[in-house]
Amino acid sequence: MKKILIVGAGAQGNVVGWVLSKAPEVGRITLADLDARRAEETARSIGGDKIRTERVDVTNVEETAGLIRRGGYDLVVNVAPPQFIPHVMKATLDADRDYLDLSSVSLYETDGLPFEQMQFADRWKASGRTALINGGSAPGLTNIMAREGADLLDEVDRIEIKEAFLLSFATASSEAAYPKILDALDRFGVRRKISSFVMPMGYSFNLDGSMMYCTFAVLFIAQAYDIHLSIGTQLTMLLILMLTSKGMAGVPRASLVVIAATLNQFNIPEAGLLLILGVDTFLDMGRSATNAVGNSIATAVVAKWENELLPAAEAEANARTLDTAVASAAHA
Repeated sequence: MKKILIVGAGAQGNVVGWVLSKAPEVGRITLADLDARRAEETARSIGGDKIRTERVDVTNVEETAGLIRRGGYDLVVNVAPPQFIPHVMKATLDADRDYLDLSSVSLYETDGLPFEQMQFADRWKASGRTALINGGSAPGLTNIMAREGADLLDEVDRIEIKEAFLLSFATASSEAAYPKILDALDRFGVRRKISSFVMPMGYSFNLDGSMMYCTFAVLFIAQAYDIHLSIGTQLTMLLILMLTSKGMAGVPRASLVVIAATLNQFNIPEAGLLLILGVDTFLDMGRSATNAVGNSIATAVVAKWENELLPAAEAEANARTLDTAVASAAHA
């Protein structure tokens, strides 16, 4: 049975601990934090008999390495704030254990290398141990997953929704991209009877980007106010946001209304909305583009499911027909 040490008992430590506690091959999990009370509260919220707690000051590398050795841990998962990453990495290396962290030290040059984590690269290679850095960052595991998907593709002929994606991103409104998405789906081979039904439904009930943004925004505001949310509370929040995000208008700033309503339900100060108001314009662009991409993919999946997706040759012929019609209309 594996023994795992999680350094940092905050929100990320809570989630990582809860997920690992469900793994049958993990026998013991220790939450280590400078704040012993917070570690105990996090352990109680996770529950189960696998969880233990320890108090540790990670800036004391020797003490941290000693804790790792005494516990006989197989893996150290570091979810402490980025400024403590070098300390935990060095302690793990000194204790001769495998290492994983979910974020990165701020980008700056250290010994000619872009990430401070990389200053230990030669020692990690010599030790034969594994150190996976930036596991939860972007780039991170998301890039690994994207590469895995790309390797399964022989080639990419064209990206039909590029214009719709850019339009929704630039206008911060997924509604503005609706005609472009319909046109792109026609060219891809989705029959209009499918796209004209699924797309409007998706714009009301499949706003992936808005729903994810609302979740992250509420958690950010809670953390800014140092309000601890248990796993149960976070799951409840997720379910509430899944419901309250349905029917959200696809226009700029619409998510702020849902966030304001959700904050009140969990006794989080609504004034915290001001913390994200200044950057909401830029974030709105990203979530609107995500909504547009999600709905277009969902429509293509439904078309394939219903056997209403044209073969590649017919789709190309249909695309040429559409191009000819557009050219004729332009010259008329």
